[in-house]
Amino acid sequence: MDDPVLGQLCEQMPLLFVDERTVIVSAGSGVAQMLAVPAHELVGQRLDHVLPPIEGSAPLRGLATGGERRFHPTPVAVQLGTGVAQGILLRDDTALERARAECVHLNKLAAAGRLVSSIVHEINNPLSGIIGYSQLLLVRDVDPDLRGSIEKIYSESLRASRIVRNLLDFARRRQPARGRVRLGQVIRKALELKSHDLRMHNVSVHLDLSEQLPTVNGDPHQLLQVFVNLITNAEHAMYAADRGGRIDIEAQCAGPLVSMVVRDTGPGIPAELRDRVFEPFFTTKGEGQGTGLGLTLARDLLAHYGATLALLNDGRPGAAFQLTFGASDDEVIDAPVDAPQRRRVRIRGRRFVVVEDDPVFRAMMVEALERHDNHVHPFDRSEPALRFLRTHGVDAIVSDLHRPGLNGLEFREEVKGIDAQLAERIVFLTGDMLNEDLQALAQRGDVEVLAKPVLLSTLFDALDRVLTASQGRQRTLFSPDGPAPGFQTSL
Repeated sequence: MDDPVLGQLCEQMPLLFVDERTVIVSAGSGVAQMLAVPAHELVGQRLDHVLPPIEGSAPLRGLATGGERRFHPTPVAVQLGTGVAQGILLRDDTALERARAECVHLNKLAAAGRLVSSIVHEINNPLSGIIGYSQLLLVRDVDPDLRGSIEKIYSESLRASRIVRNLLDFARRRQPARGRVRLGQVIRKALELKSHDLRMHNVSVHLDLSEQLPTVNGDPHQLLQVFVNLITNAEHAMYAADRGGRIDIEAQCAGPLVSMVVRDTGPGIPAELRDRVFEPFFTTKGEGQGTGLGLTLARDLLAHYGATLALLNDGRPGAAFQLTFGASDDEVIDAPVDAPQRRRVRIRGRRFVVVEDDPVFRAMMVEALERHDNHVHPFDRSEPALRFLRTHGVDAIVSDLHRPGLNGLEFREEVKGIDAQLAERIVFLTGDMLNEDLQALAQRGDVEVLAKPVLLSTLFDALDRVLTASQGRQRTLFSPDGPAPGFQTSL
C-alpha cells in the first residue's frame, strides 16, 4: 500500500501501518529512529518480527546502550477513501521506565540510609568502650610487647569507627554545604569505603597526590559520593573485562586550579559512545546493573561548586575522568590521630553524673574519671539521674543524647528546672553527628556535643571548658576531698 496520506502521517509521528496479514506497508523516520532500523527495511516485514505482542509495554533489544528499549504500542485506525488502514503508534517509554527504576533504586538507598543511621549508634557504643579501655591501658606502664598489641586494638578500632562514619556520610541525605575541603582526605575516605570491594575484585589503587594541594570549595559528603561513584565505575569495568586491574588517582596544581584524574586499566569507552557518557539514563552496563545517572549527577553536583568533570581523551588505555576545582583561599590542617600519650588533665576532685545506657561505655567513663579522684554517679536512664540531682549537687554531667526514656535534650530541660547553671555544664555524647538538629545544636556554641567514639582527651577538654566557663558565674563548684579547680594531673 503506497498511500501518500499514510506516508505523510508516518513522517509526522512515530507510526507504522500494516495490512490484513500484519505485514508492515508504511513506516516513517520516527519509527525507524526508535527501532534503529531503516524505514525501507521495515516495510514488508511481519509486525511480530519487529515488535512483540501489542498488549502492554514491549521491550526491544539491540541499541547502542546494550540495554533494553521499552515501547508502548497503541493500535490506531485511519479512515481512507479505499477503506480503513490499521496502524501502530509507538511511544518510547525507555526513559520513563529507567526513571521508575531509578526511583525504586533511590528509595532503596534512602531506606538503607535510614537503616544505617539507626544502627550507627549501636555500633559506636561498643567501639567507644573498646577505644576508651584501650586508651586507659595505653597510659599505664605496661610491658612493651603488650603495649604493641594494645596499640593495634586501639588503631583498628579507630579505623572501624572511621569506616562507620564514612558509611553514614555516604548514605545520609544532606543539603549541600559550601566549605573548604581537602581532596586527599575525601579520596582516602572513599577508598576506605570501597576497600573490601576493591580487594574482592582484584583491583589495586595507586595514589599520587601532591602534598602542596590547596583546599577546594565543596561539600565533603557530596564529593565523597562523586569519588565513590568514579571508583565503583572503574572497578566494575575492569572486573567485567579482565577480572581486575588498577586505578590511578593523581592530583596537582595548575595555576589557580586543582586538577585530579581518576584513571583505570579497563576496556575504556568506545569512541562512538564517548559523547553520551553524561546523558541521563545512558549506561554501558547490563540490565539492572546501573541506572545511567551516576556521572550525570556527579557532573551537575560539581558544577554547583564551580568544578568540572570531563572524560579525558589522551590516547592512553582505559577510561580516565578529569576533575577540575578552583582552589579555596585558606588551608585546612588535618591533624593525625596518634596513640594516646600521658598528658596534663585539669580535672580532679570533682563530682560528676554520667547518664549512659550502654553498660560497658558507662563503666569505662566512670573508671576514666575516677582515676583522677573524681566522684562519679552513673545512671542508665534520665529519670533516676533527675531524682538524684534534686537532692545532690554535682559539678557537671556527661550524658548520652539517645537512650530509653527521656532523651538527652529532654533531660537537659528537666535539669534546667533543678539548676539552670548546671544545665550549662552538660557534655553530650552521640553516635550520630550527621543529624542536622544535632549539628545545629553543636554549632550554637553554648552546648558541648561530642561524637562517639570519643577520645578521653577530647572528653576531658570538653569538661574543662564547661567547668571553666561556669566558674565566673557560680558561687561554688563541688570539689570535696581534693585540690582546688585547675590542679593538673596526668591522664
